[in-house]
Amino acid sequence: MGLSPKDAVSIFSSNCPEFVVYLLGLFSQSLTCVPLYPTLGPGSIEYILGLVQTECLVLSFENLSKLTKVLEGAKEVATILKHVIMIDTIAENRFGNSNHIVTDELRTEYKDKFNIEVIGMSQIIKTGIEKRDEIALNIPTGDVPAFYMFTSGSTGIPKGVILTHNNAASEVSAVKSYVDLKVHVRMFLYLPLQHIFSVIIMCIALLNGGEIYFAQPDIRQITTDLALCKPHILPSVPRVFQRFYSVIWAAVAEMPWYKRWYITRAYNHQIDRIHKGLPIDPTYDEKVFKVFREKLGLTECNIVVLGGSPTPHYIGDFVKCLIQPVRNHQNLDGWVVEGYGGTEGSGGSMITQRGDPTFGSIGSTLGCLQMRLGSVPDLDYDHKDGIGEVLLHGSTICVGYFKNPEEEEKVFVTDEKGRKWLKTGDVGKMNPNKSVCIVDRVKNFKKLANGEFFLPEKLLATYSTSPLVSQIFIFGSPLKSFVVAVVSPGSIPLYKFAKEKGWWTRSEPIAGSLTPEVQDEFRRIGEEYQAELIEWVKPSLSACEGQLFGFEKIKQIHVETNYNDTLGQSWNEANDLLTPTMKLKYGPLTKHYMEQLKELYAKGGEPVVEGEAFY
Repeated sequence: MGLSPKDAVSIFSSNCPEFVVYLLGLFSQSLTCVPLYPTLGPGSIEYILGLVQTECLVLSFENLSKLTKVLEGAKEVATILKHVIMIDTIAENRFGNSNHIVTDELRTEYKDKFNIEVIGMSQIIKTGIEKRDEIALNIPTGDVPAFYMFTSGSTGIPKGVILTHNNAASEVSAVKSYVDLKVHVRMFLYLPLQHIFSVIIMCIALLNGGEIYFAQPDIRQITTDLALCKPHILPSVPRVFQRFYSVIWAAVAEMPWYKRWYITRAYNHQIDRIHKGLPIDPTYDEKVFKVFREKLGLTECNIVVLGGSPTPHYIGDFVKCLIQPVRNHQNLDGWVVEGYGGTEGSGGSMITQRGDPTFGSIGSTLGCLQMRLGSVPDLDYDHKDGIGEVLLHGSTICVGYFKNPEEEEKVFVTDEKGRKWLKTGDVGKMNPNKSVCIVDRVKNFKKLANGEFFLPEKLLATYSTSPLVSQIFIFGSPLKSFVVAVVSPGSIPLYKFAKEKGWWTRSEPIAGSLTPEVQDEFRRIGEEYQAELIEWVKPSLSACEGQLFGFEKIKQIHVETNYNDTLGQSWNEANDLLTPTMKLKYGPLTKHYMEQLKELYAKGGEPVVEGEAFY
């Protein structure tokens, strides 16, 4: 197709084996991969394709309509793009996409409307086999970009992180030296391959001759998929285990008192032993937690890698309680790995050590990295006291941002020896065993009108322990003296409360599979009984506030029951209020709930004055 080495090829697809095939194919020819999240909006897609000047795009059929919409509204992108490769039926339907066929009508439409050639992946593979002897490998050198990895957009316009093959190879080698996987390891992958965290773990599994199991697109099937796969390793974000936690403890709450008492006693005993670095009690594990593992499909899972966002302490304890008793091929206890890092660091930059009981630790740096702490005078943090902003230098740190020198100047600092350090924006505290705990954020802290600072992530982790909370958005205006929140309760607890009150008029909802009619019923209840729902949720939130200062406690809430998907989520990727790695998008959420936030401040005695920029 006339592509030259170092050209960028975009991949706009959900997780599938073909994604991996193309990724390895691009690497074999020194071509740069530009992964596009399937949930990106037309504006972001147009921005990325135009910035990178992509001539070739690999596309899955479910994203065809999105691309067509972009091309119809962006003439510049349509002019640049020359080839679209559709992931169609290949290798005798090996991957199950038997209905994905590139028709003559599709080829003609794209040729006539956009002057773009549409090709099926099956044809590409057939041609490659026929011309195998004519195609030479063009193995990249370490400085060739492997990815222009665009961030998920939680803070605004996506930034294209330039990750070279040296960055990626260093990350794979460093993590692999820590995570000793057995041959034929089974890995379950539901996180998007557009995220470097997933790619690195996938490469490690492949290097060990492992098997990759891809999740079904419907996240409701995750426990079914896990039961079929029985993975040895599970890369995950904390949010998924928060859902597991909520489901399990909601079920426990419905049990007779003596079962609740026994399970709670067993759980507290196990957590106490974990914190003391002692082995799990085998009797409690056999009677209680083995059953939980079976329900979640984690009976053979020996390693859980948590990343993408901070792991609340209670979730870390919960996962360890489930995974630690599962022995591996070397007869070692299960390992819950918390990886700390980001796209700029090729995924993980720090990793917890096996058996480290330090509460809240993210471990220490990988062998290919150096870390130092930088003072943060504005927050009164001095690196001489062993606390400051985490700065990273080494072979996994990206070379910069694609065509964005302004952002590079913000996040990199050069020392007296000419070494470039990445400013992570996280405040870390050194522990006696040289591990690190993240205790604050340089930029994400918010200041209230009374001069007090609060950290949204800290409050999010605290209030998420409520059994009623499914999702929560916490907001504090710099012109007001208190924080407010929008709370989305779990669909099943809400149903039970509504039924008890006599409000429910429909059939009983099925957890994780809410029909449109049931979603409408929840929406109606939220509109008609908002005051009663607030009084229902408030005590549960108050029960979580033991360690919070007065100014950190939520003063007013709005209860959101407008579930936008069958899972019972109010905020997801589809409505652009959640990133693909399940982080809240604070800017879009603030705009979305502007009127409700104003009402909450008015109820709290600090109304928003007309024209006041209160956020």
